[in-house]
Amino acid sequence: MTDNNQSHSQDFIWLDVRTLEEFSEGHVKHAKHIPYDELESRHQELQVSKDTHIKLYCRSGKRSDVGTRIMQQLGYENAVNEGGFSDLVARGEQAAQ
Repeated sequence: MTDNNQSHSQDFIWLDVRTLEEFSEGHVKHAKHIPYDELESRHQELQVSKDTHIKLYCRSGKRSDVGTRIMQQLGYENAVNEGGFSDLVARGEQAAQ
């Protein structure tokens, strides 16, 4: 998992569920990274409580939809599919590389 600087304060986390290559090309600032097909085995790496608000995204929204359902099945009640990365940037989310 890629863990960026978490010195900022917020009541949710961004979770990028794309491939490492996609994440490396650009991601939401401060996002954590776990590919959607590794969530079941790696979700503990997030080190958050199950009531934390988790905003998942991917390229188009399809993988983040699958990832959201996985996280909810694992007990993360506030996991939400936020859609595609480019849409988030267009809505004003800060991107990082």
